[in-house]
Amino acid sequence: MRTLIFPGLLLAAAAHAQDFRASMLPSAREQAQYIVGTSNQHWVGGQVNWYYNPLNQPSNLSTAAVVNAMQVAAARWSSMCNVTFTYMGTTSATPIVDGGAASVDRINVFGWGLLQGDQAGYGAYTQWWWVGNGLVDADIIINTAFNWTAQNVEAIMTHEVGHALGISHSDVSTSVMFSSPYHSYSYMRTLRGDDADACAALYGASSTVNSNRAFNWAEAVYSQYLSPSLAVSAIFDGYYYRYYPGTNSYVGTRDGNVYYMGSNGVIQNMGTLNSYTTQVHNAGY
Repeated sequence: MRTLIFPGLLLAAAAHAQDFRASMLPSAREQAQYIVGTSNQHWVGGQVNWYYNPLNQPSNLSTAAVVNAMQVAAARWSSMCNVTFTYMGTTSATPIVDGGAASVDRINVFGWGLLQGDQAGYGAYTQWWWVGNGLVDADIIINTAFNWTAQNVEAIMTHEVGHALGISHSDVSTSVMFSSPYHSYSYMRTLRGDDADACAALYGASSTVNSNRAFNWAEAVYSQYLSPSLAVSAIFDGYYYRYYPGTNSYVGTRDGNVYYMGSNGVIQNMGTLNSYTTQVHNAGY
């Protein structure tokens, strides 16, 4: 049985850096795009069970806040493709990003540590292992050398969870998985179209992917109506929607149509979801 390793890194600063020890790039891509393993390494069944180790957690953050940030980051990917993240609770198991095959415990642990050596300049580091085309272990360490807020943890974890799913860096500059240079924390909190395509290539597109890509686009284009952005999608009475407390408004989809409800409580039909596809994709969402 052959076990392979592929590490993914994330630099906290915006400066460009080489961050791969090894890469498995497709040799003949017609256009810039996401990069996945040559045998499409992924979590079989799309199920990812993960634990949080609060050891070395910054004093300004609570365990509840960090876990919530990680869950929000994971949910962004679930909204795009058929992958399910299940939080299993806290653990004393250590996230390992430097060990050999003997260190693989098949427990996915997200946590904290002081990254050193060639990892020291990065905000977080992800290491994942696979056998054949099935991922078997993925650990993430957030670098305690940097200062962290819950929002920045959410942002960096959005990128790192992409690696934990088997996605490498993208050649598309607008994607969250782009790395030359890395995007700002605020930018990384919204997945783009290339990220969605990468996830779908490994797990299949979710039934909500078109709605979420349209919502992400609408938040950027119509921020005066949908504020604050980065709302969490939910379901109610047949509507798949997001709520924006800043403007007391909703955007949602139902039966292939898009709806908007402002603070006046009037639901407006904004047309079919398909009619927005070209605009959304052309804008990179």
